[in-house]
Amino acid sequence: MDVKTGTKVARRVTLAVFIGGHDASSFVDPHLLDFSFKDNAGGKADEVQLTLHDRDGKWIGPWRPQKGTAIMASITVHDWEREGHTVTLPCGTFKADEIEFSGPPDKVKIKAVTSALTTGLRDEDKTRAWENFSLKNLAGQLATENGLELMYDGPEHGFARQDQREESDLGFLQRLANERGMVCKVHDGKLVVYSAAGADAGKAAVTIPKKGGMYSPTSYSFKESSSKTGYKGAKVAYTDSTTGTTHTAEVAAPGADATDEKMLQLNKRVESERDAMRLGASELRDKNKEKNKATLEFMGNPAVVAGVVIAVTGFGCFDGSWFVESCEHKIGSGYKTSVEIRKTLKY
Repeated sequence: MDVKTGTKVARRVTLAVFIGGHDASSFVDPHLLDFSFKDNAGGKADEVQLTLHDRDGKWIGPWRPQKGTAIMASITVHDWEREGHTVTLPCGTFKADEIEFSGPPDKVKIKAVTSALTTGLRDEDKTRAWENFSLKNLAGQLATENGLELMYDGPEHGFARQDQREESDLGFLQRLANERGMVCKVHDGKLVVYSAAGADAGKAAVTIPKKGGMYSPTSYSFKESSSKTGYKGAKVAYTDSTTGTTHTAEVAAPGADATDEKMLQLNKRVESERDAMRLGASELRDKNKEKNKATLEFMGNPAVVAGVVIAVTGFGCFDGSWFVESCEHKIGSGYKTSVEIRKTLKY
């Protein structure tokens, strides 16, 4: 409530944009048609996109950013959930990757991706052998080599030897991480590696009720699948390195329901029962996370980002905790958040 006028203060959202290290917010704002920030939990590059009207030709003229120009953005909500409630979502630092001009009417679309992924970390294939190392040590070395800060949360996971054959550093790290039930991504100058099961066990950042709530969705879609998912367990063949004999390890999927009747058969080479069990659990998780998926769109919420857990209620059998795999914050005709989510797993 404005104490001078007695009127209720309206919630509003502001966008801050820095281009090439300079505050360009006042230049962007009068031309802005829409803005989006796409945030992914792992495996894909984060990106921002600006769509600007260009009736005066400035964005294809003197204001046009060059490819590779640094773009930094943040979203701030004011008086959002209540009067005085102000929260800022720092989107991060990106580099201009695509610039598109279209019309009529004249429009310029600027797409920028996570800055570290425009370097050799993602695109330069290498061949080298790694011996007596841990996943954490590997992540630390690659972070240092690429000028990134490491954020690591999970077991260290040791290896006797692994070969990187014509793989990018990021692709190699992601492969080893995935086989150990870990997730890695690059965001805002950081190489982030964390336990997938640990993330699923996190406390919900927000609850989304079907009806009657501030963040009740304007659209939703839930889907339960059975093709190549819904396994009750996995069988992994492994060869004992000391005797040369082949054995089979079996891993059960915790929380499997009565409809999960299939067994996942794995033929990847491992050398111990421990590695076989770990691989089985990781592969089970990778397959079974595809069973329950959903998409939601609701009023903008800066607390919702990729990698957090949200709770949904009022959706019957779909109620419960869901992991945010991808999140998009959009400013145009209002501020909206859309998410791609999956049901959390207990392993």
